[in-house]
Amino acid sequence: MRHFVKQVSFERMPSPQRNPSAWREHIARHWSLTANRSEPPFLGVSEIRTLLSRHMPELLPDFDALLPLYGGGPGAAQGLALYNQRPFWAGCSVQVARRPGHATLLRNYDGGVEDCPCAFRFEALNGGGWILGSAEGGWGYLDGMNDRGLAIALTFGGRFVTGPGFTVILVIRWLLQTCAGVDQALARLAEAQIPHRMAQSLVLLDRGGAHAVVYLSPDREMVVERWLVGCTNHQGRVEAQEYGAFTRTAERLAHLQARDGALTLADFLQPPLYQQRYVEHFGTLYSAEYDPGAETLRVAWPERELVLTPQSAPVRFTVNYIQEEPPGSGAAE
Repeated sequence: MRHFVKQVSFERMPSPQRNPSAWREHIARHWSLTANRSEPPFLGVSEIRTLLSRHMPELLPDFDALLPLYGGGPGAAQGLALYNQRPFWAGCSVQVARRPGHATLLRNYDGGVEDCPCAFRFEALNGGGWILGSAEGGWGYLDGMNDRGLAIALTFGGRFVTGPGFTVILVIRWLLQTCAGVDQALARLAEAQIPHRMAQSLVLLDRGGAHAVVYLSPDREMVVERWLVGCTNHQGRVEAQEYGAFTRTAERLAHLQARDGALTLADFLQPPLYQQRYVEHFGTLYSAEYDPGAETLRVAWPERELVLTPQSAPVRFTVNYIQEEPPGSGAAE
């Protein structure tokens, strides 16, 4: 049996435009300001600003406020913009829970213990409103919810293809910063024609109960599935067979579909959704439930639960993860 320990935090952040120095401290705690995960050839500031202006112009004021924190080295602007980043492959299961008159978004984020900061954040937006979610990549989000009742979570699409483009965690930030519901988010995605770095899927839910699964890819057109209530790690069909078998993506999706929106947060802490292969970078790092109507985020582990609202105070604590060795492995506890 192997044990791992992870620090989890919830932090309250002002708008980057109002207090960039607070973001310097925040980013330094969870991500490196100097380690560049961008892949060359590096694009300059003007080239990155042109790309943002073309596809996600609403991000430019925050981008300009944060850029000085990253210095002027090669790839600094590209790294902040999360453009042409080194790929990351995660697991994940997401479902819309369709209870009568009330819908929530459930998700497991799966990876290795060091693959995710487990940094949850409340961020005040400069023009009013807020984002509450799981932060990644400095100013991006793995999943989140805004004050207008839109919730979004990502999963890896299951195809190991890359292209020149933005990482999906920045796309999630853009959607949460600019959209009030699923229909608006879908329309903006279609109109923006964002170049995507990897094959990723998004599950969207809004306060009115509208929901959708979106398949994004660097080499295919965007696909929207309105009938699906869940998503794992393939897009329509399993194409990377070895990866699909390892992550049991088809089995997990079948489980989500069979329950047809009737799962709870407690169900996500149980097999086949809950994973414990942390050494192989496929263990559940957190389970979460976004409730756009109640404006609450419940984050759960087998031995602890954290309930977050826009009024929650900052907190830090440690979580223990356990990976049981397979029978016959000979590993000592």
